[in-house]
Amino acid sequence: MFLLTLISSSLFITQTLFEIALLSQEDLESIRIEVEEALESEGGWTKGALDKFYKLDSALREIGRFHGIMHGLLLNTIHFFPNNF
Repeated sequence: MFLLTLISSSLFITQTLFEIALLSQEDLESIRIEVEEALESEGGWTKGALDKFYKLDSALREIGRFHGIMHGLLLNTIHFFPNNF
C-alpha cells in the first residue's frame, strides 16, 4: 500500500510541475504575488499564510481533479485478465 501512495504522490508532483511550466507568465506572476503577499502579511510560512494561497490551491485542485479523472478513464479502458499472458 505504501508503494501505491508513493507512486500516486510522485505522479501528482510530476504532473503539477509540468502543468505549472505550461502556465502563462501572467498567471505565474499572479500566483507569485499572491504567495508573497500572504507570507508577508502572516510573517512567514504559517497556517494562516497557507490559507491565503487561493490561486495556488485552486490550480493544485484543478490539476488533481483533471488528472484524477484521466487516470480513472485510463484504468477503465484497460482490462486485466489473470492467467492469460
